[in-house]
Amino acid sequence: MSLFRGVSRAGRVVSRVDRAMKTIDLASKAKLMEAGFYMRNRLVEKVQPPPPRTGTHYAGMRQRSSAPEEPPAKQEGDLQRSIRPPVWEDGGTVRVGSTSKIGVFLERGTSKMAPRPWFVTTWESRKPEVMRILGRKWF
Repeated sequence: MSLFRGVSRAGRVVSRVDRAMKTIDLASKAKLMEAGFYMRNRLVEKVQPPPPRTGTHYAGMRQRSSAPEEPPAKQEGDLQRSIRPPVWEDGGTVRVGSTSKIGVFLERGTSKMAPRPWFVTTWESRKPEVMRILGRKWF
């Protein structure tokens, strides 16, 4: 029996467009959330890269810092903890990212610090896999 139309027991043609739309909505949400969790996990990996770092070692810090254009070096783990699971928004959007301002400062840099890109570089390198996730069979 088709999702789009069927025949009732009384012999009438019955539309199932509402059921089809609900099925499509649920499938699209599931795929987008799967892609969102994939990206979230890759972002967490990006901000916990293995040592060694080539930046400066500041007094009082446990590890050497990252150099410009390197992913941020994990010092206290604040950025890593701030990367939240994906959030479904109305309009069919999934939001992934950090709740910390530190993430923006590291991504873009400041007047006193060169950028330590982590978000855009992760997205660019992982975009093909996200597209594969979204391109898999939905039903």
